[in-house]
Amino acid sequence: MKRWNRGRRSLVLMGFAILLGAGLAGCGSPQSAAPAATLASSTDKLATSPSSGAAAPNTEAPVFTLTSITGSPITVPDGHPMVLYFMSAQCGSCIQGEQQLAQLQGHLSSVVHLVSIDVTPQYDTPQALSKIAQTVGAHWPQTFATLPLLHAYDVTQLDQVAVIAASGHMIYNGGLPSNAQLLSMIQQGKS
Repeated sequence: MKRWNRGRRSLVLMGFAILLGAGLAGCGSPQSAAPAATLASSTDKLATSPSSGAAAPNTEAPVFTLTSITGSPITVPDGHPMVLYFMSAQCGSCIQGEQQLAQLQGHLSSVVHLVSIDVTPQYDTPQALSKIAQTVGAHWPQTFATLPLLHAYDVTQLDQVAVIAASGHMIYNGGLPSNAQLLSMIQQGKS
């Protein structure tokens, strides 16, 4: 009987470790995988108002009202093409993603709006986001995610991007593509 209990305990612990690791995949930093309970307890960092379900390409993008780290309101979608970048200040590849988007920003007109959304508010601070934005030249709003936002946009990994057309329809929701691919999607989303 003791042998079965040890085996069962090992299976339960292994299952828990897998679930914890699957929380948010995509970055090599062990701090970037945030347990859902921690995300749920940090909803005071950002005011959001969901108005629709999970996002998928060619559907209406979920509507949220966000507050940037500087206190400015952000409406998603806002009637312009938008790129939402789901990241963490604790994640090295996310900082590279911010650098990639900073390079992209130089090729975009002012009608395209970029927003970086930190998915680990329990680890990061507005100061950390601001420092990264300043370092990489990210001249767009930075904000924090909440559990309703993560669910609505079906965020399952770091370095995830949602591209929203001016019409409010979702064009893309997945891993960070190349800047050439983003430019093509943004062009498609202007109409």
